[in-house]
Amino acid sequence: MFIKKGLPLFVLLLTIVFHGCNIEPSLMVDNYQQNQDSPDYYLKKGEEYLNNGSLDKAESYFNKVLKLKKDDENGLLGLAEVYFRRYLFKKAIAYAKKVIEKHPQNKKAYEKLGEYYWFSGDIDNAILAYKKVIQLDPNDYSSLEILYDFWRLKYGKNKADKKLTQYTKFNSIEEVRKKLRTNISGDQDLQLDYNLSILNEFLICILQNDKKCALEYYNKLKSMNSPYLSYAKSVLKSKGFL
Repeated sequence: MFIKKGLPLFVLLLTIVFHGCNIEPSLMVDNYQQNQDSPDYYLKKGEEYLNNGSLDKAESYFNKVLKLKKDDENGLLGLAEVYFRRYLFKKAIAYAKKVIEKHPQNKKAYEKLGEYYWFSGDIDNAILAYKKVIQLDPNDYSSLEILYDFWRLKYGKNKADKKLTQYTKFNSIEEVRKKLRTNISGDQDLQLDYNLSILNEFLICILQNDKKCALEYYNKLKSMNSPYLSYAKSVLKSKGFL
């Protein structure tokens, strides 16, 4: 195991507007109480606490979701993320696998599974997970870039280039990156995935003990105000690069 990290991956914006509604006050209270007992309400609260770093409270709310909906994919993935942020990689992987078992077409579950394997040091299974992501969505350019980085780390650039042309419609990683940059503006999920791809480049530099390269990608994360910046900084300090 070579990596520890805690990532804020959810942002919650909840706005309730009552305007021009002729509703009895008692009915409004009853409906509000009913909403508080719904899986959607518990899920939103779990995501809110997860985003704030309150992992115990997030775990409690995600468990409430699963009590009402045993195999709810978002509740299971929420718990997976809680365990991941506690660096309990085996439990995070197990919960991501539960989602895939019940919802085999859930692309996000494969993305998270690949991420968890990657940060636990298991690049082989990370590659398998991200290959599945691309099978489910060949136009997921950010995941394709991450998969390419995994190939490059495991096999070297030349073989990674060959695998890119073998498994996809692209002839070079530059084509993928051009597509990604074209589509990234204004899309929060893509922006987060792009941050992750830069972090992957940074970690490859770290694993290769390349200080100059690591600082270059750290500065990219810094210029982007990346949510991974504090983690990258702690890695640099642990390596004696800062």
